[in-house]
Amino acid sequence: MALICVAVLTNLLMAATFSYADTNSLTAWSLNFWDLLFKGRLKEFYQYAALNLRGSSHANCAGNYLWLLPLCIWNFPLWVIHCLADILSVRNFFSIFWSKLFFMVMQYIMACFSAKICYMLTKNKERAISTLILILLSPEILMSTGYAGQDEIVYICFFVLGLYCYFMRYWKRCYLLMVCSVTCCPIMLIPVLALLLLKEKNIYKLALAGVVLVY
Repeated sequence: MALICVAVLTNLLMAATFSYADTNSLTAWSLNFWDLLFKGRLKEFYQYAALNLRGSSHANCAGNYLWLLPLCIWNFPLWVIHCLADILSVRNFFSIFWSKLFFMVMQYIMACFSAKICYMLTKNKERAISTLILILLSPEILMSTGYAGQDEIVYICFFVLGLYCYFMRYWKRCYLLMVCSVTCCPIMLIPVLALLLLKEKNIYKLALAGVVLVY
């Protein structure tokens, strides 16, 4: 328990202390989504992002903006506060910290379900707890979530949740979570297809699943 508390405090301190360009941009783009949604102008997402009204650190948003949706949902309360307080720029402590909290929550969810998978496979409680602590205290993950506020943890979390459902044979939930993982990062199609191949052992069903996952 002491190590878990250390991990949480370390992550919170990093989130509150450091500011990184990626977090500014992700936060700005997630609020852009709500700006345009309620105006019925989502088709203009990239043109609107290029205006950089909310203080993004990058010139524009690359790729399909669907990968931003989990953060957009989390940041809806932030968008409401910005509207009520007439705040435009996200370059302030509260906005950045709120976005980083989302990545921290995804990290803790991933850690918990990784521990569950470990226990499911080993039936060893100590190993499961060690798995939890190792993920929470992983320097690379702490740098990604607490310092940089990057989104890699989101699609990894979806994949781990899908993997848990895979072992539990919750196929519908598994497939939905795998779709979310691939949507957030197309390269996740590789491990997802590997898992589906182990389940289906049918190249035609696998090809169909691959087409659905991509589109």
